[in-house]
Amino acid sequence: MFRLVRNVALASVVGALFQCSSGCANSKEGPKHVQDSAEAEDHAASRPTHAHERRSAEAGSATVGLNLDHIESHSKEERADARDSFLASFRATEDKLVRILTRCPRTEEVVAIDADSPEALAVQILGEIRSVRGVDGLVDRLLLCDSAIRNDQDEYLSPQSFFLASRALTQIGKPAVAALLERLEDAKSNTEKDIVCWTMVQIEGPDAAAALIARSVKDAAGALSIVEAIRRPGWEARVVVP
Repeated sequence: MFRLVRNVALASVVGALFQCSSGCANSKEGPKHVQDSAEAEDHAASRPTHAHERRSAEAGSATVGLNLDHIESHSKEERADARDSFLASFRATEDKLVRILTRCPRTEEVVAIDADSPEALAVQILGEIRSVRGVDGLVDRLLLCDSAIRNDQDEYLSPQSFFLASRALTQIGKPAVAALLERLEDAKSNTEKDIVCWTMVQIEGPDAAAALIARSVKDAAGALSIVEAIRRPGWEARVVVP
């Protein structure tokens, strides 16, 4: 019950994010296709559809609140209807968060975005609500980086301090492991491999992560050496955002 009540406001929050989302328009750095996406979203923002989306989100939020009151109803049917209505609305909210996130293209290199941008906030919420639906989108954007921390490297921090999707995937946990292994299989850069392995270690622990990598990745030697390095104190200092 507590978790349901805690998440009631999601529909209205995500409605606001959806309106101001602009395809990584707040990115300070990144490939040209990210900037082109932002320009396309800015043009789309001028269309009148957003008013309709806002009204729909507000109506959805009000409906969820009303139905949650029915969870305490004396009627068994009303309680079941409240549950079903909430879950349907919650899943629609998850899908909208994923759409906001996927306005950023898949990251093949580090892309810096503002931590309060719609895309970054979508990442944070997907992690907080442990969204399995968000796993594929988060893994594809594993190299999204907090621009504020990227621009200030006076001290070394945990990679999850600046790789936003890594933190969210760690919160989601084991449902993210299969997609992370696929990303590791295709990884090209050292940074990409480092962050995939780091995230897996946070979810599974170093021993289990190493066993999964050994079983699932064809050329596992490089990744296993990263896992072994993660065991040693100070490994974070080696992960410098390029």
